[in-house]
Amino acid sequence: MVETLDQYFPIVMPIFLGLAAIQMFVYHRRGTRIEGEFRQALDSNIKFRERGVSGRRKRPFSLGGANGVLEVLVTDSYLCIKGIWPIFTSIGKHYGLAQLVPLLNIRSVELRGGMVEISFVDESGRDCVFAVRLRNPSAFKKATSRVA
Repeated sequence: MVETLDQYFPIVMPIFLGLAAIQMFVYHRRGTRIEGEFRQALDSNIKFRERGVSGRRKRPFSLGGANGVLEVLVTDSYLCIKGIWPIFTSIGKHYGLAQLVPLLNIRSVELRGGMVEISFVDESGRDCVFAVRLRNPSAFKKATSRVA
């Protein structure tokens, strides 16, 4: 058995690494496109910005979340939650962790046990709750105070 692994390792490993590199390139390109869409909406004055945020979308049977790889921005008209790198934004969009929410769609912002829970209506019209752990939750609440 060991002889078989040693025999095929030089063939299998480069193929595996090549496929992994292709997948990372695809995630990076997709994330760059999504961030471009976000950037167009975020051209106005940024009132709040924090990187390295942990958070998760609260929904039934959701597992996990993002640990320290999110960026939260609040402008005059939008709340943006996205990855700190395009790869994380791409993966986050797939799992509902990357959001671009008009401030008018935010229903409430509440502090609960060290987390900030943001209740909003997403682009498809569904009610969503997103929980993030911020270093400065009072500044975030102040930045979103026109709706909360």
